[in-house]
Amino acid sequence: MPSTRATGRGSFYLPGLFLSLGALLSTVCQAGAAPALNGLLRLETGSALQIEVLRDDYQFAENPAYRVNYLPPFAFLYVQSENSLIPVRRGSIPGNHPSWEYMLEPGQIWQDESNPGLRSASLPFTLREYNADCMHNGILSFSIDGENSVSEAQISITSETCMYFKFNIRGSLPASFETGELPQAATIIEQFKDQQRARLIRKPIAALASKYKSVELSAFTGAGNVPEDDISTFGFVIDDVHYRGKCQTRGPNYRFCDDINLPSYSLAKTLMAGLAAMRLEKLYPGSSNAFIGDYVPQCRKHGNWSDVTFSQALNMLTGNYGSVDGRSDEGSVATDQQFFFKSTHADKVAYSCNAWPRSAPPGSQWVYHTTDTYILGSAMNALLREKQGADADIYTNLVLPLWKDLNLSPAIAVIRRTYDEDRQPFAGFGISLTPDNIARLATALNRGSFADQLDRHMFNSAMGRLPEPQGSFPADDKYYYSNGFWAYNAQTLLGCKVPVMVPFMSGYGGINVVMMPNDTVYYIFSDSGKFAFTDVIVQSHKIRSMCPTIKTTRNT
Repeated sequence: MPSTRATGRGSFYLPGLFLSLGALLSTVCQAGAAPALNGLLRLETGSALQIEVLRDDYQFAENPAYRVNYLPPFAFLYVQSENSLIPVRRGSIPGNHPSWEYMLEPGQIWQDESNPGLRSASLPFTLREYNADCMHNGILSFSIDGENSVSEAQISITSETCMYFKFNIRGSLPASFETGELPQAATIIEQFKDQQRARLIRKPIAALASKYKSVELSAFTGAGNVPEDDISTFGFVIDDVHYRGKCQTRGPNYRFCDDINLPSYSLAKTLMAGLAAMRLEKLYPGSSNAFIGDYVPQCRKHGNWSDVTFSQALNMLTGNYGSVDGRSDEGSVATDQQFFFKSTHADKVAYSCNAWPRSAPPGSQWVYHTTDTYILGSAMNALLREKQGADADIYTNLVLPLWKDLNLSPAIAVIRRTYDEDRQPFAGFGISLTPDNIARLATALNRGSFADQLDRHMFNSAMGRLPEPQGSFPADDKYYYSNGFWAYNAQTLLGCKVPVMVPFMSGYGGINVVMMPNDTVYYIFSDSGKFAFTDVIVQSHKIRSMCPTIKTTRNT
């Protein structure tokens, strides 16, 4: 690649760049397109950055081996399109760092108004926890002059979606930019523009109250139930307009809120495991009644998976558990150490298959286990490969094609997998989302846009659209769990005469995505450990009633 190499070592340094980032970004729309800057951005990441630890449940920061205040090696290609700098590689990027993997999203580049020969750039990035879903969102910024000499890159991380590890990181690192022609640049730019055009119309959340005077906006920020400081972002969709909250940090609001990376955690039990099972049943009727033991050899040792069906695993009804008390099994030290902390399929599946004794007949007792979803993913993969060949994959072949036409962010195509030759998708967590992605995915699910490609009965049961509520009853006789989806019966809340089932997705730490039967969607990503959405249901009902119309017959 013909190139000009520019480096920040020994070149000029702009001490005001980091502190005045907000002011610099305000000139983006005024400055016009800068000369194309295509090539390789490199940071020298051997130096520690300043870290302020705010919460550290597992004492990660106390162990020097985890290197939590060191960035992983950074050398990535970027392509410029007008004022946007687009990373060539998207999604979670594995490396050799013990704690972090990068996720990169498009940033901005602009001419400095006070110095026409100087360009400034600001790029969003995410540190995603190795082998897990925690995401810490940051910004790196630098300037480059007419001779392609680069300032040091300023690094700032002041927000996360991670309940157990919170910190601020700041510092600077030497940077260089090796310019050159990239053959794939035109394709990347066109795909980027297509994805931008596919997004919903976006308006600030305050505009919702301007249009619908009766709405109380406090409901959308947790109504006091979810601490505002712990909310990454939230939004509400009605009539294809995305009313979006800000992306809060412990400093200024996150400038790249449209592209902030958000973890799915257990939303994946819906978006991945649930939809994959419905698609598999559509393609191969009867697959939901196949037995786990027939497709996962590691689960045959004790015989307690030989009579558990795919459907029972999907619905948390395996009969294999240690305790029915809340999340006792799920939150145990053993599950952390032997499942969540393990990185290979052999280790994860061995624990998942053998951790719990047979304690009830399959189908009779609901107990929440991410390990059950992992086993289900392994079983579905095995069945799919039996049907379609050794390279078939449930995420690539069953799930991603469902939403191909939505033209979502490229990051969603990369799911968490084991770090070995098996590359087994986690199934129960590990999808990367953005606000627009989840807004459009939830809207499509709510409207049944994928229903023709799924087993109709399984989908209708999951969405609460059968004549009678279906699924397990995990709590309060108001909450249901069916085929990887949750549902809440809002009949009493709204004063309706018949059940009003509101399907929703739920994720660890305080993540909810609510799909209401009046064609509205609400999402909130937080890490407070608290969940609240019933106040939003009430506000949405004010806008458009959720109570079904009851037909009456008049005798004549």
